[in-house]
Parts: sequence; C-alpha cells; structure tokens
Amino acid sequence: MKNGAITPWILLPCVLLVTAIAYWPGLHGPFVFDDEANFAILRPWLEGQTDWQHVVFGVDSGPGGRPLSFASFALNAWLGGLTPFAFKAGNVVLHLLNGMLLYTLARRLVRRDPTYSPYAAVAALALTAAWLLHPLLVGTVLYSVQRMAMLSATFMLVGMLCYCNARVAFDAQRRRAAWAWLFLAVPVATLLAAAAKENGLLLPAFCGVLELCYFRPQSGRRPAAVKAFFLLSVALPAVAGLALFAFKPALLLGGYASRSFTLWERLLTEARILWDYVGNILLPYGPRMSLYRDDYVVSTSLMSPASTLLAVLGWIAAIVIAWRLRAKVPAVPAGLGIFLVGHAMESTVVPLLLYFEHRNYLPAFGILWAAGALLLWGAGKVAAHMSRPRLVFGAATLLVLAGLALAAHNRAWIWASKDTLLAASAQASPGSRWVRMDMGLTALQKDPIDTAAARAAYAALQAQPDPISRQIGAQGQVVVDCGVDHRVDASRLDPMFARTGAMIEPDQLRMIEMLGGTLLRVPCAGLSQEDFASRLKNWLDASPTPEAVRVKQNLRFLDAQLWLASGQPAQALQQATISWNSGAREFPFAALIIETRLMLGQRQEARQLLEETMQRIPASDRRA
Repeated sequence: MKNGAITPWILLPCVLLVTAIAYWPGLHGPFVFDDEANFAILRPWLEGQTDWQHVVFGVDSGPGGRPLSFASFALNAWLGGLTPFAFKAGNVVLHLLNGMLLYTLARRLVRRDPTYSPYAAVAALALTAAWLLHPLLVGTVLYSVQRMAMLSATFMLVGMLCYCNARVAFDAQRRRAAWAWLFLAVPVATLLAAAAKENGLLLPAFCGVLELCYFRPQSGRRPAAVKAFFLLSVALPAVAGLALFAFKPALLLGGYASRSFTLWERLLTEARILWDYVGNILLPYGPRMSLYRDDYVVSTSLMSPASTLLAVLGWIAAIVIAWRLRAKVPAVPAGLGIFLVGHAMESTVVPLLLYFEHRNYLPAFGILWAAGALLLWGAGKVAAHMSRPRLVFGAATLLVLAGLALAAHNRAWIWASKDTLLAASAQASPGSRWVRMDMGLTALQKDPIDTAAARAAYAALQAQPDPISRQIGAQGQVVVDCGVDHRVDASRLDPMFARTGAMIEPDQLRMIEMLGGTLLRVPCAGLSQEDFASRLKNWLDASPTPEAVRVKQNLRFLDAQLWLASGQPAQALQQATISWNSGAREFPFAALIIETRLMLGQRQEARQLLEETMQRIPASDRRA
C-alpha cells in the first residue's frame, strides 16, 4: 500500500519530463493567428510608452478584459522578451503545472469511484499522463495566446480541489472549514479563473458535476450550505442570463450580424462538432487535426446534413446512458458532465466561430475519465478469463501512452514552422479559407517575397465555390499586384467588390485592410487611393450589415484613412463620423476626426473633441 502511494509521485516527474521533451520542437515555432494582435500592447509597455496597468486592465479582449492573462503575458515578455519561444515555453510550464493539479484532483476522485478505486494511484497517473501527452492539446499549448484558456483551467482545477475539501469537511462535521472552502475559496478561484478567461465562470457548474457523481449525501440529504451554494452560483445566474436574453436579445443576437450562420444553425452545427471533438480525443489522428477548421460544413436543419439529426440523437442517448450508469460507473456521467459543462459557453449560443481545438483543453479530461472507467469496467469482465491480466493491461496502457507521446512530439514538429503548419493544415482542411489567406500572407512576408506562392494561394481562393472566398482571392491578387509590381491590371478591379448588398464577414476585413494598408504605403498604377476608397465606400453603403458591427466600423475607418491620404478630408470626415456615431469611440477614430476637422478649418469642433478625448485617456496610457 505504501509503495502504491509513493510510486506514482515518483513517476509523475517522469511523465512531466516526457511531456516537456515532446513539446520541445514546437517551442521554436512562430506566433500564429491572433497572437501578435493580442501581444501588440506589450511592445509599447516594454518601450516605456505605457504603464503596466494599461496592459493588464486596458485591453478589450472579451467582456471581462481577461486581466490575469494579460498580467501573465506582461510577466512573460519582461522575463523572456516578446518572442514566440518565451511565450510557448511559458505555456508548456503552465501545462505541466496543470498536469500536477489534475493528478491531485484525480487522486481525490478515484478514491470515491468504485471502478477506479482498486487501481487508484495508477489510474490517476495514467489518466493524467494521457491528458498531458494528448496531441489534440498541442494546438492549445503552442498557440501562445491560448494561455488564456490554460490559465483559466488552472484556477478551475484549484477551485474543484477546494470544493472537494469543502465536501470532505462537511462529511467530517468540520463546518467552519467547510464554509470557508465553499463560500470563500471556491468563489475566489472562480473570479480568478474568469479573470483569465470568461469560461472560468463555469467552475461552480463543474463542482455541480462532482457533487452529483461523487458526493452523494450519506444521510439522504445534502448539507443546506451545499444547496445554497449551487442556488447562488449556478441556478440564479442561469435564470438571470435567460431573463437578460429574453428582455434584451440583441445583446446576444447582435453578434450574429457578422456571422455566416444563425443562432439555430450554430446550435445544430455544434452538436456535430462536439462529436468530432470526442472522436479526436478517443482516436487522435494527426492528419485530421488542424488549427484551421473554418471549412466545417454548417448545419442548416436537422437533415442538412443528415448527420445533424444523428448527432443530436446521439447526445440525448449519451446523456441518458450516462445517467443510468451513475451508480455502477459514476465516472461516465462525471466525465461526460465535465466535457459538456466545459463546452457550455463556447459551443452553445455565444456567436463565436464554430470550431477550435483549444476549447477542449480541460473538457478533454472528461472524455478520458469516462473512457478510462469504461475500459476498466470492461477489462474486469474479461480479466477472469485471462492468465496474466495485469501484465497485459499494464503493457497496453504503456503502449497507448507511448503512442500519445510520439503523436504529440510529431505534432509539435509540425508547429515548429509556419510552412509545415500551413502545409499540414491544408491537408487536414483543404477547403479552409484561413489556410489560403495565411499562405498568401506568409509568402508576401518572406525575404525575398515568394510571389508565385502568394498568387497560387489567392488563385486557390478564387477557385472556391463560395463568393466571399472568391472576392478575397481577387483582393489578394491585387495586393500582390500593388505590393510587388506596383501596378494592377484593370480587369482585376471589378471582382474586388463583386459581392455587393450582402453581410460582411470578419474574414473580409483582414484582406481589405491588407490591400488598403498597401495602398497607404506604396503607389499603385491603375488603382489610386481615391479609386479604392470610392469602391470601398459604395460597397459598405450597399451592405445591410449594421454600422455598429465592429467589422464595418473598422472598414469605415480604413475608408476614411484612404480618403484623407488622397486629399479628400470632407469624404474622410464623413466616413469616420459614421463609425464614431455608431459607437466606435476609440482614440484613433477621434484622432482622425480631429485631423480632418483641422484640415477643413473646423478648429472649434476639433478642439472640443480633443478635450473630450483627453478626458477619457487613462493616465496609464501615455502613448494615447
């Protein structure tokens, strides 16, 4: 018994070391996706142009601002510089810390689980190792900005450990300690988790899963304090959220104005996506995993595609079966509950993009927990017919863990360079618009510029069936024309904004900003700043996308910059004012309006706006 308790704590450092080795190649990879956009605020801080308070509390990255995550980014940049290696190394360290927390939580739970308890220490170690080494999580750990998801998971794990302490204290009649853990430690952990990423607000619901599956009342009744805790932390917020949605639906539905899917279509599609996540967790196959999954087919009804209905029925069946197994194999409802609660915010009604691997960082453990229990339960049925079952099952476990380590290592190699990441992603998601856009951008950023690769990427977009991709591809070809050849063929101009009178998607913003930025930097024969500004204005005016949608605000701002650069301050003021009146009250918008009013001789109006703007600039933002 003593050896069984000590050995896993000796083996755990070995698992952590293997995990670090598996991730090592990926530490040399680049920033990806929105990494640089989120870290842009760090450079002026490092150069002394802003204070740390502005970095931590002055970023609009989600409803809560995520100050704890940005504090960790600032610390990372201060210690290791603003380099991908430093940030990715920090993520790996955090991943190892989360592994230790997860192992501690698993040790607590396996003792209360009839399936796991005979193999308590070994089972907890094996499941923790499977989670640490799982290749699906590589897409979270090496995606630098997803420190947000990882740090939120850190405090959710701490909070679940605090909840376990509270329930044990209640069972031992240590009520003062129980109340402190339940009503002080868990709420503090929830706030810290939410300060890293809004998902942290789900911590009480995670605790609810543990309560239902592992803390059944000994005397037939749960402590009144536990009931009050869930009433205050789960039931009331849920009712308040529903009431808010009922009385102010625009707070939620407004975000769908810039999406190509509706709320109903998102819910239907996520039913399929969740099964896709489960498949990647149980049967991880590297070529199927990708950072770029924007080509996922949207479900428009229960029968389009037909797999939508099967997915919905499958989740209903899974929940019913798990609930029926709660007494015999409680790890099944516990694991399924952890997975579904973990996706309750990002995979339901919030108008986020549909598919991202990093959403499985903590939920993946739920599927591993449930699957491990089912395997042990099934192994117990066949062990009686085997001569040396422990040896066979132990060897099989080691082989699985070795396979996961090798898969994680291979995937880390893919993340080691932008070229290998894009090539693998293009293979996994051949219809991805994001892959082709990033291929084009990467080719243009090479020294020397890889013109052929850039044109090939944009030609692939032009060959896709959806009109938005074709328009983005046409704009990309003009970017190459202007940025490389400084001349554009007249035949390329009309396709740039051929899709008129339609909603504007965020992907279109990226390419139009790239093209507009190119025209602001270098002259382009055949396409003047004024010509492009006029075409962009007409396209924006024809779009039904509300002016308050961020994508359209930014495009109006770009249009204003182009008008101003072309010597048309009146047109620039008109476009900038539209964005300003729609709610875009950021300092760059104000600065542009002030500049245009001065050029037009409107000194009093410019002075008034300058004074209003200066009053809103925090003292910590010296650059602004």
